[in-house]
Amino acid sequence: MKPPLTVWTAPALGGKTRRCLAACLREGERPLLVLPSDLQAHMARAILLAEGAAPETVERTVCSLHALALQVASAAGEFHPVPSHLRRWLLQRAIQEVAQGNALLERSVQREGVLVLLSHWVREMTQEGVSPQHLAMLAPHSPEQDKIVVLARILERYRQLLAAHGWQEEEEVYQLAARALRESPSRAALPRAVLVDGFVRFSRTQTEFLCALAEAGCRLTVTLCWEQEREVLFAGTTATLRWLQQHFEVKREVIQQEPPPQVSPAVAFIATNLFGSPRPSSAPQQGAPAVEVWEAPHLMAEAEMVAREIVRQHREGLAWGEMAVLSRDIATVLPVLHSVFERFGIPVQHFERSTLGEHPLVRTLAALFHLHEEDYPRERVVQWLKSGYVPVDLLQADEVRALAMRRGVRAGSASWLQLAEQLEHEENQAGG
Repeated sequence: MKPPLTVWTAPALGGKTRRCLAACLREGERPLLVLPSDLQAHMARAILLAEGAAPETVERTVCSLHALALQVASAAGEFHPVPSHLRRWLLQRAIQEVAQGNALLERSVQREGVLVLLSHWVREMTQEGVSPQHLAMLAPHSPEQDKIVVLARILERYRQLLAAHGWQEEEEVYQLAARALRESPSRAALPRAVLVDGFVRFSRTQTEFLCALAEAGCRLTVTLCWEQEREVLFAGTTATLRWLQQHFEVKREVIQQEPPPQVSPAVAFIATNLFGSPRPSSAPQQGAPAVEVWEAPHLMAEAEMVAREIVRQHREGLAWGEMAVLSRDIATVLPVLHSVFERFGIPVQHFERSTLGEHPLVRTLAALFHLHEEDYPRERVVQWLKSGYVPVDLLQADEVRALAMRRGVRAGSASWLQLAEQLEHEENQAGG
């Protein structure tokens, strides 16, 4: 028998998240609000705090799906995630062992970015619950049979190395948490009601964990951005709804709320009518445009244009906290925004957490280790010399590149040492 599941559906701006937040603010038995990422959970906590919720209550009320699974798996003592630096080393070792004797594969894995791509692929296979045996069964039915067989061997060897060291992939937490709930549901302190908001799709392992939560007695509610009359627009969530119906006894509830008053009429019109049938004749009239497109020659000019507009809006009465800047690549843009906004006197608060690996000094040290690992290729050496943490300026680094090209140094620590000895010998002769 399938476990029960309630699905709230509404189009964009239809009130799904507002209804979830309102449920978290009600007195009495509060549900647990579960979101796709820690960043979204952090932003939801900030909203609840602004609405007057107590800090200790907010911390217990909102979390990411991964954090909830981690809590359940850790309570059972079953989860030991592999550290990121060991993960890279184990995966590289698995690839090297499988590639032995295969000249084409040996050359391929040495190319820039191949290890990163394989790392992402391994994560996806884990999240979707795909085993090496599944891949081996699929191989005879694929025109890329040889490649799939090699990938299956890499995945199998990597998981053997993980198991030998007692580690698990980060994405295995959902399977481990589901198993812990089914074996001893009373061990984990589960909330009675769980609201799952903000997801477009669920992986196979995430779905398994949600099923285990429902079977353990949690009243599970999932929100989906979906509308039956506009299946072209909501094709992705239509597939998700069908996927959930395969695994749950779904009770669907349509939410009908007006967009919040701060949403411009044009944006609300698009959210309501895009891909609708019949097509509306015209959009509502309004004063200022809802969307403007600006063109800037470079990132610094773009940041200054944004800063001037924010200052103008603030002078006209809009509070700093009511304006936001969204970026597709926040790690690249954030340092420039901080510099420009400080110059314009704009207070900045960002919700994007930066990892230690993004710090320039850490990146420089990591690059040094990779130089040794890759046997000091010329362009990588020059790039490292230009990092700013080495007592070499940009012109000197370019001189090193030109000299290495003239002397035929392409890679290899022995070649670089020989070049240094030759230069020292030539300088001594010139000085003598």
